[in-house]
Amino acid sequence: NDERVNESIEKRNTKTNQRIKAEILNDKGKQTTSFVTHDKLFVKIDWPKDLHNVRNVGVAIVKNSGEMVSGDNTFSTNPKELGNSITYETELPLAPGKYTLMIGLFGKTERDVIEFWDQGPEFIIRPQPKDQAQGLTRLNHKWIQSNNRHD
Repeated sequence: NDERVNESIEKRNTKTNQRIKAEILNDKGKQTTSFVTHDKLFVKIDWPKDLHNVRNVGVAIVKNSGEMVSGDNTFSTNPKELGNSITYETELPLAPGKYTLMIGLFGKTERDVIEFWDQGPEFIIRPQPKDQAQGLTRLNHKWIQSNNRHD
């Protein structure tokens, strides 16, 4: 079943935005669409050299149910004009399911949209047998038992 889902996602990922190209990679640099919770995700983003004044890039992860799980961008780093390629890296503390990337290229401000891909590449987080958590994310946590007993 996972293989069928992966094939379906890979077929949809062959669609491209006219101006933005994105590859989803794992921590070994291999193109993939399948991860487990807490894996590292790399998105290599390229755009044509004739798209000038690209100073900021944004990547959002959206669950197939429509919730934006995360939206990150380079605005806080104040980069100068970026050539025509950048790689986004993040950990995936996400629940099992299907996710889509939204990718934007911007000028100096968020209002200066140069190119935007709202239905970008897709990937899945595979379920793990011992995963008993609930919700959209899997936060790193621990339980600390106190020695106090309330009788």
